[in-house]
Amino acid sequence: MAKAEIPDWFDIKVYQEPLSRDQWGVCISMRADYLSVKPLFRDLAEQEEMFRYFGGRIPEQFGLAERHTDPFPVRPMIAADLAVISASWSQDESWQALFQKVCSVVGKQVPRSVFDEALGIYESGDSLKAGALEKVGWFAPHFCHGVPITVDLDNDDETLKLAFSVWLAGVRSEMSERFKKPIGDEDFQKWQKYKILAAFDLCQWAEIKGFRYTNNQLANALFPPESIELEDRDVDMAERVRKSVKPLVSQCVTQETVRLLSATARLEKYIGQIVEEAKSGREKGTSALILDETIPD
Repeated sequence: MAKAEIPDWFDIKVYQEPLSRDQWGVCISMRADYLSVKPLFRDLAEQEEMFRYFGGRIPEQFGLAERHTDPFPVRPMIAADLAVISASWSQDESWQALFQKVCSVVGKQVPRSVFDEALGIYESGDSLKAGALEKVGWFAPHFCHGVPITVDLDNDDETLKLAFSVWLAGVRSEMSERFKKPIGDEDFQKWQKYKILAAFDLCQWAEIKGFRYTNNQLANALFPPESIELEDRDVDMAERVRKSVKPLVSQCVTQETVRLLSATARLEKYIGQIVEEAKSGREKGTSALILDETIPD
């Protein structure tokens, strides 16, 4: 086994600059992309080349992938959503069979046996429900607004809210989503404090080179004595690496984190535009219909 040494290219100062939401999204996106393609390259030299390609970029060199959907998280389905969703489902034989069965009876008197048959197709596919969610999420995320649902407005608001919370809990469970609230400044400060990008890069480098850093080695590289703040002087940094840094890296460097950061950034920009338009409309003496009552003078 090779000797576990901190590489010459590693400089903790490179990771010291605070990052914006978009910059965190870009940095994590590149590393999550590397994890996605790494299994395709069994040759360690190729893995190292890919690691340098993905991990060596800086946020200013590129941005998050452009999405062409409405950033507001809840809205009626449009034709483009239906087209993408139908296309993704139709690739599955079970969905195709169900789709054809339903279409065959549109506009006709339907005997009970047809309903039972369609239900049987739906229930027989173990992966139909989860598979549909995954396909819609990954098939065309830049063009499809999200996961399709229907809402029966004959129910009262409280019942609908309860029903949605039950549905959401089930979907999050199937998709293994971990974030329950928006990612914000508190999270960024924590990621910065625990050096998750630097820790990820070192651990991936060690894996490529065929060795494993001890928690003490990582602690010395990530938290050199001159960088430790006064309130942390009595903290066992090796234990911090074991208990906090490594679990945080595993949680954060995922495509899920990238999607949430991207969605939040897009929504903030969208709301900001609405606020500015409403302010502009009010200043011009026109009727600003959206957010007019909530905008401070």
